[in-house]
Amino acid sequence: MVIDKTQPAVSMDKNPKDQDLTGKNRRVYNVMVGWLGQLVFVASGFILPRMIDTNLGKETLGVWDFAWSLITYFEFIYGSLTSSVSRFVAKHRAVGDIDGVSRAVSSAFFVLLFLALLVALLSSCIALFLPYFMQSQLGAQTKDAQWVIFFLGAGLAVKIGLAVFGGILTGCHRWDVHHGINTANRLVTLLGMIAVLKLGGGLPVLAFVYLCLETLVVSSRCSLVFRICPGLRINPRLAHRNTALNMWRFGLKTLLPDLGDLLSNQTFNLFLVWFLGPVALASYNRPRGLVRNIQVFVRRYAFTLIPTASSLQAMSAEKEIRELFIRSCQTGAYIVFPMFSVLVIDGGPILQIWMGPKYADNILPAVLAFGYLPFLLQLPLNSLLQGFNSHGWPGLFKFIASVTGIGSAFIALNFFHSSATGAAIALFLPFWISEFIATPLFAAKKQKFSLRQYWLSGILKPLLLMTPMILCLLAFRFVYAAHPIWMLLVGIPASLSCFAISYWFFGVTPAIQKKINSFFQFSRYFKNQSS
Repeated sequence: MVIDKTQPAVSMDKNPKDQDLTGKNRRVYNVMVGWLGQLVFVASGFILPRMIDTNLGKETLGVWDFAWSLITYFEFIYGSLTSSVSRFVAKHRAVGDIDGVSRAVSSAFFVLLFLALLVALLSSCIALFLPYFMQSQLGAQTKDAQWVIFFLGAGLAVKIGLAVFGGILTGCHRWDVHHGINTANRLVTLLGMIAVLKLGGGLPVLAFVYLCLETLVVSSRCSLVFRICPGLRINPRLAHRNTALNMWRFGLKTLLPDLGDLLSNQTFNLFLVWFLGPVALASYNRPRGLVRNIQVFVRRYAFTLIPTASSLQAMSAEKEIRELFIRSCQTGAYIVFPMFSVLVIDGGPILQIWMGPKYADNILPAVLAFGYLPFLLQLPLNSLLQGFNSHGWPGLFKFIASVTGIGSAFIALNFFHSSATGAAIALFLPFWISEFIATPLFAAKKQKFSLRQYWLSGILKPLLLMTPMILCLLAFRFVYAAHPIWMLLVGIPASLSCFAISYWFFGVTPAIQKKINSFFQFSRYFKNQSS
């Protein structure tokens, strides 16, 4: 297969000094576009589970979650290589090396095609042999689960085969296009699934519609990359074994934390189905979905740091790199703490309004929020280390924590017959050591930034600025304890206003305040001139 839409490669940037090849100037824009797009994912995460529960039942919703947990195991096969594409594209573009870009992309493209075929084969085998392993747990739902796994596996295979194009877009710092396509994909898929449920379709039809729409929308980005990255060529003759091996070495460092995610998330889900049944998984995955929404918002910000860090490294901008660590981690904390506080204090009422009284649980959302907190706060730090190709040891720390945590969860479920809440506590405790102690110590030593400044400015200051918001949330939680809808409609906006005020006076730098004031003054001037 050959994709070659250009003349012989030339220098891609005739005036590289006039261009922002690090992506710094586009970072805020890229993050905002990503967040706007994420609202569609959040809406989908709220609407679809409720509709499946209402139309097909809680056990069927658990089977849907179970099938996704199995298929998600295959994402680690390609995720690390896609991040390599993003880094290598950004690195070669920063010095105007289009030949290096084409070589890296071509080397990854044909490897991903092979992996896509492998995933399609493996998911088909799992679907075929599922009754031999999970018949007693799934019961009458086994046949539907087989078809769902087959169709979801085929959809993931399509996604893997075309994943290189997403890596090109992010490596070119065009996160807006990348997020726009993903958002369109999610929106179209959501509408298709809603139509299936309204027409009385079951889980197999739902998964088949997902496969068709995933193929249709994701393939649309293939032609866009050649406009965004002039001079790019994809040709088997450009694929080099050494380049592919270098990208795999980089990706393998990302693979360890990805395997850790699989253990702490998907394997834990399978444990819940095995020991407690699909209904327990459906109950657990709803508050976990709320936490994952927070995680995705932070990821949208953190992932933009990977190509930026790679570009700065290529330019040897050491001072900017040290400043970037403190500033980026502080920004991440300002994103995490408000959503974390809402989930800890108002998680129960949110679940009650969203999924109904049978899903209401005040304890589990708080446990999951605290469990994920170390990982959420360190996402910017880990992304920067990944951009500098220094993420091997942090990945190992996280993998060890995941193995320890999943082992503790297994003991809690198997020997102590724990509930999902108790098993979750056992699962997440090791992450407080790996993410709050081991990873920051390694990063400070490796990149030579002040660990004291990191903790005081990057973590403690944002937490202190949260005090007015936390007090406001607690006040509304007690005042409107019998009226959860008013607690959320009035309490959350009021508490966010408190946080905005404290952030404006104590968190925003004078330079940014000046820019914002200038913008509003310009807006008023323009409005007066128009009238």
